[in-house]
Amino acid sequence: MRSQGEIRARFDRLRLGDEPDQLGFKGEAIIEALERATMLDLLRSPDADWNDVDLPATIRDYLVFAVGKALGHRGISAYRSIEKFDVWVWCLGDQDLADRFESASYPQYGAPKLQVLVEHFGLGNLPEEARTALDTEEWRRMTRGEFCVADCREGCGSEVTL
Repeated sequence: MRSQGEIRARFDRLRLGDEPDQLGFKGEAIIEALERATMLDLLRSPDADWNDVDLPATIRDYLVFAVGKALGHRGISAYRSIEKFDVWVWCLGDQDLADRFESASYPQYGAPKLQVLVEHFGLGNLPEEARTALDTEEWRRMTRGEFCVADCREGCGSEVTL
């Protein structure tokens, strides 16, 4: 995992607008990787509650949500998920994972990118509901960059790229 100093520096760049964050999703996500002690100067009260950092658990938990949004053809929510994962993968400091995530395509609501995370973190680490959703022909097609079904009319064939 990257150091708290590196993560805080990127948080500051995002917060100050020195790094692009169109909808604020990256800035929102990076907070999950910051420890309380790293953020004391920005807390209104030194006694403010702060979550413990367990980024792999955060990623696994959010992956369930993200897969649901991709399968549900939820454009903004799917985009938000990919933006968050982009930051979290960077925070992990695993260059191989970052390269695989970056090189995966976005069409089909980021399903190919999400599949990289599923493969990295392991299907067995996800709740039964998510494992069931991932074990469908619809998901397999989307992770290959194909329409969920041949005649999808919900936007699965969108040409949006990230």
